Amino acid sequence: MKKHFLHLFVLLLISLPTVLRAQTYVIDNFDSSAKDSLYQISVEGGISKIVLTDDATDKKEGSGSLKVNATIDALHQWGSFAQLIRTAPKDTYWDWSSSDSLSIWIKVTKAPTHPEWMVFRIHIGDQPTPQDPKEEYVFEHATILDTLTGWVNFKVPLTERVQTGTDIPNDQGFILAPTSWGGFQYNNRKLDRDKIVSYNIGIITSGWDAAANLPADSLEVSFDNFTRFGTRKVPFVVFNGKAVNSEMSMGAWGNSTSVAVVKGAGSVAGKNALKWTLDPQSWDGGKTGWCGIYFDFPAKNMGGNWKAVDTMKLRAKIPAEYNDDLRIQFGDGTGNIKYVFKKADYNWDGTWKTLKMPLQGGAHDGSATTFDSTKVNKFEIIDEIGTAKPCTIYLEDVWMGSPEFDVIAPVPPAGLQATASSDFTNLIAWTDDEGESGATYDVYSSKSPITDVNASGVDQVAFKIPQGTGTATHVLRTPKADGTVSYYYAVTCTDAAGNTSDVSSTSVATSNTAKGVPTILLGTPANFKADGNLSEFTSLYSSKDYKPISIKKSEGTGFAVANMPITDDNDCSALLYLAVDNQNLYVAFDVTDDYVDGTTAANTYERDCPDLYIGLYNFHGLYHSAYGRGATPDYHIRFNQNKAFFDGQALDSLIGPSESSYYWGEKTSNGYIVEAKIPLADMATKRNKGYNGDLDSVFVPVEGMRIPIDVSLNDADATGIREGILTYSPKNEDKSYQDVTRWTYTWIGDKDEVSGVEENNNVNVKTYSLSQNYPNPFNPSTAIRYSIPKAGMVTLKVFNILGKEVATLVHGEKAQGSYEVRFDASQLASGIYFYQLESGSFRQVNKMLLLK
Repeated sequence: MKKHFLHLFVLLLISLPTVLRAQTYVIDNFDSSAKDSLYQISVEGGISKIVLTDDATDKKEGSGSLKVNATIDALHQWGSFAQLIRTAPKDTYWDWSSSDSLSIWIKVTKAPTHPEWMVFRIHIGDQPTPQDPKEEYVFEHATILDTLTGWVNFKVPLTERVQTGTDIPNDQGFILAPTSWGGFQYNNRKLDRDKIVSYNIGIITSGWDAAANLPADSLEVSFDNFTRFGTRKVPFVVFNGKAVNSEMSMGAWGNSTSVAVVKGAGSVAGKNALKWTLDPQSWDGGKTGWCGIYFDFPAKNMGGNWKAVDTMKLRAKIPAEYNDDLRIQFGDGTGNIKYVFKKADYNWDGTWKTLKMPLQGGAHDGSATTFDSTKVNKFEIIDEIGTAKPCTIYLEDVWMGSPEFDVIAPVPPAGLQATASSDFTNLIAWTDDEGESGATYDVYSSKSPITDVNASGVDQVAFKIPQGTGTATHVLRTPKADGTVSYYYAVTCTDAAGNTSDVSSTSVATSNTAKGVPTILLGTPANFKADGNLSEFTSLYSSKDYKPISIKKSEGTGFAVANMPITDDNDCSALLYLAVDNQNLYVAFDVTDDYVDGTTAANTYERDCPDLYIGLYNFHGLYHSAYGRGATPDYHIRFNQNKAFFDGQALDSLIGPSESSYYWGEKTSNGYIVEAKIPLADMATKRNKGYNGDLDSVFVPVEGMRIPIDVSLNDADATGIREGILTYSPKNEDKSYQDVTRWTYTWIGDKDEVSGVEENNNVNVKTYSLSQNYPNPFNPSTAIRYSIPKAGMVTLKVFNILGKEVATLVHGEKAQGSYEVRFDASQLASGIYFYQLESGSFRQVNKMLLLK
């Protein structure tokens, strides 16, 4: 028999401070719930039933209340139920995260015959992602439905009780439906207050006396004004020392050169850090300028954080050369509220410091005078003054509220398999970890079995595949002509906190036919002249049996961006010729366009022009998370009517309008031509300097290099603005300008690799060593062997006699062991070269001789 609790009104919480009670949100006012069919009725068999009526006379507020006439049959020894169920519209959520209590007005007009058996329940259903099963949390009260007491404002703590595994619902908060009840599903076994998809109001009989053979019981009760209220700090994590919040998109603006997660760069071993590189003074021709990094996310109700006097916290390592103040700010889509950490207060000195700022101390930024903390959708970290020298800032543990920091890695995904398809793709499938919510999955390929995704020869195929997907497609490409390829695959799971599982890999390679794609020609267009006549390109391509890159919808090699339509090939398409030698990158676009806009719109991308995205390095391993610099630079070049320039990466143009090496002009009909000869030295030096003043390495092309690449054709028709975008990569979606991972790739020449790295797997290596290359002298290739006694970062570079870097052979994490690298110098002149190995504190330089 249920117990009568003497503390009937303990839950009324009438003594809550006014400041906390002020934030009230209506869940249902019950004015016309029956008429509007808001609730699904659920009863268990027999004569059980519920009749709903809108009552406009007996009410507590508004225009009406909901009268519930319930009959519950005596079906089981353990009881039965009658409940009202309301479900959120498809693919939407209710966010209750900012409230700490629920309130509902209740009036019992006909009491149950056997109140000792009847209880009142509220169920809450959450579903972190549409792929997750819904799980339910239950609150139960024993006496609120027992007697005729008139209207009672019944208040319920919206808290999650600590669960030991055998607990049953009570009136101290919500608890996961016990497994002993049966019929319930579970996802992450925690109450996700921002992902509520349903709630139930239940009238339950908790049992009956079989010996007494009790009949069905009934009840008449009215409900009015169901609300949530109070203030609760919302856990808000931007970066937890492992990964950026999976709900957030991250980027840099102004003259921030990049922001990326760097493994192992945190304040203690095992922690990662955000690396933000910036150079405000180089913006706008040496004047001061703003720059920052941003984190966008779906609008979040964080009113409780501001009401409850929460504090934003972050750990930062800021060098002494950063002579500015640091600002953080939040945005609500219309305005911002800002907070400034002053250099004078913190004394930036290159050590890790904890920065804290009470949220109630913010000031409005710009012309907006309001800020809605219930609709926060952006967080930014900004250089406040704009006079700092080039530098790097590291950040970790950016958060507020009371988040739970997860440090347990998920289990490796199970059931990994790869299947060859007939469309030049392999389908990779696995079983997601059911115990995770918000996890993502990364997929890797290699021509050898995979045990370490950071090993040489392992390439990233896809990453951040959402939980519930369970598949990825590997698009198979080879240089120039179709060919057979064989790959092993691996997948890892990264949970919402950034912990990554061990590797799950295939033991058998999957063979399939790869699609041959046009490549970059290694050579010089004879008698190059930027005049709109592409004969030097067509002649060179014909003599080498090469084809230009075709960007056309009709051929499946051109992709229109959503809401930026391209009608057909006549509307917009192009052939792209790319050639490279040791001095220059040669670019030619033959664009078909049914209307060439001759205006000069203020925004350069609003004009008819192509954008070329290209990385000048041998691309293998992991995708860049931001534009690369130094030895692995990524570039975005826009070819406008008057100049070619780095978009967003420098003020200086690569080639000015009066230079003979650049041409942009209309064809006699239906399109325009672009021709450019860009010195590789200019590519490296005309871009903004890196965070420490360094320039990019001058590219030395070698046949077989795999090159990251993409193209956007901006199509402006008669309206004077851009109406369409056609891209080379199907993943572009007008985001390649900020996300290198959306690019595709090609090669230089018709080889599919430039050098091989062979691991000896000699785990007994005790010392660092760099052997003399063999053969030496050599022509045109040679092998270099090195050994490292412990895992770590390894860099192996080649320099000419003047100290200029000509090649990066190794740059990445390596396990303990011995390695061999093949260096191809076919594009270099005869002479003395030096190769340098760096790992940890070890550094050694050897000399070699190239004789042709």
